[in-house]
Amino acid sequence: MKKCIIVVYVLLSLIDVSTIQAQVLTYEEMVKKITVHLPEMNIKDSVFLQEIDSKIFNSGCSCLDYEDADVFNVKSKKQDDGSYYIIFSASSTPHVKDGNGYFEYNDFLFVWHGDLPPYLYERTGKNRRFTYQQYVPIIAHDWGDFYFKYSRGKMEITGVLCM
Repeated sequence: MKKCIIVVYVLLSLIDVSTIQAQVLTYEEMVKKITVHLPEMNIKDSVFLQEIDSKIFNSGCSCLDYEDADVFNVKSKKQDDGSYYIIFSASSTPHVKDGNGYFEYNDFLFVWHGDLPPYLYERTGKNRRFTYQQYVPIIAHDWGDFYFKYSRGKMEITGVLCM
């Protein structure tokens, strides 16, 4: 029995409880508000905006009828052929962490993430302040996703997930 107590004591001393306690976040650290400033984007490509009108706003997707769905979180990735794969996700919450910029269109806020086509937009020089809570998971209310392939002056829809 004495050997068992000694072994337990040695093991506990090796674990260094102070290190474990230092890694535990306090409540204040968990709910700390983070402020980010995203630059406003002026969309230069009229085809891009026309496709948003015709393929998203006129899609008949019921997700756009939800009262709080006034945000699109936009994710994009440049493809090997120079085109961009873009996903528009209807939501009630702007996901601003790691955002590249934003624009407003038809009373909707679009927050952009990922690769930006340089010929699509220009910066207006304005920034908008957004806040989010660090370490607090965002309960995403993504009600619909619209998938596009975009290249200069051409945007084609590749899929729709409408909830």
